[in-house]
Amino acid sequence: MKPFAALAVLSLLLFVAAEAAFVSPTSSSQVKVAATHLGAEQTRRDVFATAAASCFAAAVAASTPLPAYADVTNKVASAAALRGVKRGLKDLEKTEFYAAENNYIETKSGLRSPGMNEVRKNCLVLMKGGEDNAEADSLKNSYDNFVRAIERLDSQASLGIRGKKNIELIGDYDATVKALKQFLDIAEKSAATPLQSIETE
Repeated sequence: MKPFAALAVLSLLLFVAAEAAFVSPTSSSQVKVAATHLGAEQTRRDVFATAAASCFAAAVAASTPLPAYADVTNKVASAAALRGVKRGLKDLEKTEFYAAENNYIETKSGLRSPGMNEVRKNCLVLMKGGEDNAEADSLKNSYDNFVRAIERLDSQASLGIRGKKNIELIGDYDATVKALKQFLDIAEKSAATPLQSIETE
């Protein structure tokens, strides 16, 4: 028998027992005793009735699905991580002018702005929060694409700083922005997925 059914039956049995224990007496002696101890008997009856009601309430509560605690924690962390990735994207977009002008030093510096410094960590938080969602694989693939793009952009900027000729940054910059935006779009869908529930047993 499931816990809910067992607790419901127990509550009903307790209530029936309480009712049976207080059937009106038929003999004169019983009437006298009942009259003498009416207050005490009524109190005990209230106790039994309260206990039965409590058991029933516990059974109802036990049958109600609750959000998984790990899911709640991940949801809170994911909301903060989303804001962090958006800050990183804004910082990255500020670097467009330098990439278009092949300003290697400023482009490399832009990749290390406060927002961009935290972007990978925030991406990993979002991947952790969405690992049980339908978007999990897409989220990982888009993150991998972003990492490859930004590492190539950073590498190209380094080559330019060291004096290698004809290093164009704008193509790799555009690929990096596109990859991060794709990751962010998927991450927002993943974070919007309703909390999973757990059944108490």
